[in-house]
Amino acid sequence: MRAEENGKYENMFLVRFNTYVKDLNGVELEQLTIRREKADIVWEDFEQVQTQIEEESGMTADNEAYRSEFEELYFKTIASCDEIVKSLLSNRNDSEQKFMQNNPPHSNVQFASPAIKLAVLEIPKFSGDYMEWSSYHDVFTSLVHNSRLIDDVQKFFYLRSSLSGEAENCV
Repeated sequence: MRAEENGKYENMFLVRFNTYVKDLNGVELEQLTIRREKADIVWEDFEQVQTQIEEESGMTADNEAYRSEFEELYFKTIASCDEIVKSLLSNRNDSEQKFMQNNPPHSNVQFASPAIKLAVLEIPKFSGDYMEWSSYHDVFTSLVHNSRLIDDVQKFFYLRSSLSGEAENCV
């Protein structure tokens, strides 16, 4: 493929990408991200091919106009694309936050009162003894670490309160 033909291909891709970005109704974040990455590759190819053309035929008014037109379209399209991605990510985060506010973890779980009173589960103490590690780790992970109802600061306090001896001194 000649350099001029390659330049036309790059321009056609960029025009299609620009059209896709302008059509806000059908824009999908994942597809937009992939097209954005492809546009960067096309930009690199354009720079290489256009430079080769300019070296072979000299910097003519046509070459300069074509470069300017392509650059303008590229930068305008990329700026629009980045704004849309930013907006879509913001909307996605807002939607997730609203969902979590309206549907807190375990909100659909109903706890039945047991017929008998069970003993409160206590987190075992861990002193640093290798032989105790496996059982301590399993219980702590199940009761504390994997709980969505306990925030990170509380988890850290539970950890600190369940350690003794060498293990406590390490934290």
